[in-house]
Amino acid sequence: MSLVALAASTGQPAGAASPAQRRQRLALVANDQPPLRPIALRGEGRHQETLPGEFWPALSLTQFQQPGRPIIGWWEIDEDEAVKLLIEWKHKLHENGEPYERPFGSMFFRMDVMGCPTAVVVTASSCNKWVCKKDGLGRYDCVDLARICRSAEHRDAYCLRAVLRLSREYLAPLYPLRYPKKWDVLKAVCANQLPKDDGSPLEVRNNMYRFDGFKLVRVTKGKGGGGKRGRPSKAAEIGDGTRGLWVYRYPAAKAP
Repeated sequence: MSLVALAASTGQPAGAASPAQRRQRLALVANDQPPLRPIALRGEGRHQETLPGEFWPALSLTQFQQPGRPIIGWWEIDEDEAVKLLIEWKHKLHENGEPYERPFGSMFFRMDVMGCPTAVVVTASSCNKWVCKKDGLGRYDCVDLARICRSAEHRDAYCLRAVLRLSREYLAPLYPLRYPKKWDVLKAVCANQLPKDDGSPLEVRNNMYRFDGFKLVRVTKGKGGGGKRGRPSKAAEIGDGTRGLWVYRYPAAKAP
């Protein structure tokens, strides 16, 4: 079932397309990209000119003329599919094929762009009883963005910003609905900033979480973390093990 779908369309009825457009549409569905075409523009008077370069096929007009096909879509998936993508896309906690062993509940989501898997997000309960005790945020006040991972073709700041914002606003609030017995209100979302592979300091000033309204509430070093289940944090094995916990508080608590 589609949970979030952002779609654009020309509004032109399918029957209005020319035979050539319909053939091009069928080729696109079959993953046979249509040929690149010049970028045209109107010059002086009625003179037609072209710009250097060509349109990206995935953004050609025929892509938008397929009714019901989202350009960007979010889907809930099962754990097996999510872990497969985390391993394939080399998430730091799954680079060597490690399984997902997060305690408590979890929800798994995939973002597609132009029909291609682009990002995976996992929401879960915090491993710790207190997310931030001084701010009064316990396990059942805050949803943890336990995994955020993008495909190799989309590891840019624009994709990460979109994934983080949509996860914060649309995916995290679904978690208390899945596990309603423990939740009264959803006050915040949290995310862990993983250590640098080379052991360099965390980037806390020029940081995507900070720019999206998150606040750094804790920096953990060494083998700690992982709650009281006796499992040291896997993140502690990356670089020097220094990781940061970022929290975004909703302006108004969200009721499940």
